[in-house]
Amino acid sequence: MNKWVKLIACVIICQLAGIIGSLFTVSSITSWYVNLNKPFFTPPNWLFGPVWLTLYALMGISLYLILEKSKSKIKIPLVIFFTQLFLNTMWSIMFFGFQLIFYGLIEIIIMWIFIAMHASNPLI
Repeated sequence: MNKWVKLIACVIICQLAGIIGSLFTVSSITSWYVNLNKPFFTPPNWLFGPVWLTLYALMGISLYLILEKSKSKIKIPLVIFFTQLFLNTMWSIMFFGFQLIFYGLIEIIIMWIFIAMHASNPLI
């Protein structure tokens, strides 16, 4: 497969995960989330879209880099990657969609563990 096609496919896969999360986020940003007691340094609501679009694009690039590694050594990094991608999507659903702040906190801690595992893998 052409490297550019593979890169674009990886970014699209990750953007689709972001779109799923955004289905639960968009309506909460202007309703439930607006009423939360947040610190003064909370970014403005309009920043969510561009930042998450960028983050999911970077995740797509990360997936591409994993796939470019030796095929015999990518199973564990792929499992870690897709687990953290799933957890990232689930956080949006839990926090924004179901408004479960405590469970969102627990889930994000688990997600950070998988991100750290992904970042510390010697293949990446």
